[in-house]
Amino acid sequence: MTVQEVRESSIYTEYDLPSELIPEAMRRLEELQLGDMTKIGRFRVWKKPRLYGFMEGNAFHVLWWDPEHEIWPWEPRNT
Repeated sequence: MTVQEVRESSIYTEYDLPSELIPEAMRRLEELQLGDMTKIGRFRVWKKPRLYGFMEGNAFHVLWWDPEHEIWPWEPRNT
C-alpha cells in the first residue's frame, strides 16, 4: 500500500499528541526523545491487537505492539 492508501484505510488511524495515551506510554515517548511528536499512528491488526508508531516519509516506525489494546484505552459502545 502507498502511504496515502494506508492513511485512507480503515485499519490505520492517526491521533494528535498529547492525547489519551496511558501515562507509561507518554513517559516512554519522552525516554525515546520523541516527546515533541505531534501525531501517533495506529494500525488495527485484529479485534484487540494494535501496532503504534509514526509515519515519516514512506516508512512507519514501530513504537509499541499492544496485543490487549491497553495503550490507548477505549470504552466499547453501548456498555
